[in-house]
Amino acid sequence: MELTFKLASNNELKFVLQLLKEAALRLQEKKIDQWNYWLVPPPSKIDWIKEGVDKNEFHFILLAEQIIGMFRLSIEDLLYWGREQVPAKYIHSFVISDRYTGKDIGAKVLELVGQKMIAEGVFMLRLDCLAANKKLCAYYERQDFSLIRKKELEGEWFNLYEKRLAP
Repeated sequence: MELTFKLASNNELKFVLQLLKEAALRLQEKKIDQWNYWLVPPPSKIDWIKEGVDKNEFHFILLAEQIIGMFRLSIEDLLYWGREQVPAKYIHSFVISDRYTGKDIGAKVLELVGQKMIAEGVFMLRLDCLAANKKLCAYYERQDFSLIRKKELEGEWFNLYEKRLAP
């Protein structure tokens, strides 16, 4: 299974939002109270997506040239992490289409992102997730991410994870 990445363009903004809405619906079906704002995103969330697309941070995940997911990879995350001394990249909005869950695609994507980062000379990958989503927290820990700290934002607790990448 060969996965590739493709940058999202401005004319694909609606598709990015659709992937996030589908993910929010799946979470809702599983009784996980997360990402409900993607069902009817407020202007601030749409602006956040536009900003990421404009900065070439949103990547589609392709399998045989078919989009099966996406993620945002940024060079800073001031909201969750603040200013950090160690250069890192941050994953957000990591979505795999429901048809492809359970096939280790998420792990493969994280591995490929790590390889790309090492080639760029960046050796720290960070991400966050809702602390109440125990299944997702356990998944990231199985992918060798270490829980660094917890942070409260707007009444919800988030786990902040990082993974050191070996050159």
